[in-house]
Amino acid sequence: MAWAEIKRRFDFSGEDAEFSREDAVPVVPMTGQLIPRPRFLQSVDITAAERGEATHLVIQHLDLEEPLDVSGIRDSIRKMVDDELLTRELAVAVDIQSIYDFFRSPLGLRVKANPDMVMREVPFSLGIPASRIYSELSELSEAVLECERVLVQGIMDCVIDEHDGFVLIDFKTGGRPWDDPGATARRYQGQISVYKEALETIYKKPVKEAYIYLLGMRKAVSISVPG
Repeated sequence: MAWAEIKRRFDFSGEDAEFSREDAVPVVPMTGQLIPRPRFLQSVDITAAERGEATHLVIQHLDLEEPLDVSGIRDSIRKMVDDELLTRELAVAVDIQSIYDFFRSPLGLRVKANPDMVMREVPFSLGIPASRIYSELSELSEAVLECERVLVQGIMDCVIDEHDGFVLIDFKTGGRPWDDPGATARRYQGQISVYKEALETIYKKPVKEAYIYLLGMRKAVSISVPG
């Protein structure tokens, strides 16, 4: 089950329940597996979601050892177009200035400080009790509910592996300049909680900090997740 479906079925609010750690595993594509190009790479009419996917793709492919000024980011995007990783229409739609501003921010400087310790677009799978997603199962016996699990799959945008723990960063391109950054970021509390559970289970190392970075607002919002 993908994260988008989880959001439709399950309200991850501030009182997030603890999730099982026993089923979390990294997801590794099979050798030779052909993955279809995302729809946004073939689309001419650009939606906000497609613009967001394109922005994430750009951040994923940037060379963290480069200066990452505006011209350098623009050159990287041009290369992605040449390599057919991105359409020209979407290349124009990517907000280069917001990416540049992130890498100038305190959080962005931490990403650039140790490029070899940064993981981007980290896929995972995590087993969650089915009753937490499908409310119609609540009338079943407790024993049955404990056995039935749903495999949640997702991708973590950016993880910094520092000596005393992980720093988890999730980028968001939506939101309006007049929105409250804290309220906007808190909507993703449950998502970050799941990411934390998966990351700590897979790598056996604590997540010491977690952030929602709102690219449009140039704001890094710290997210507190249960230990």
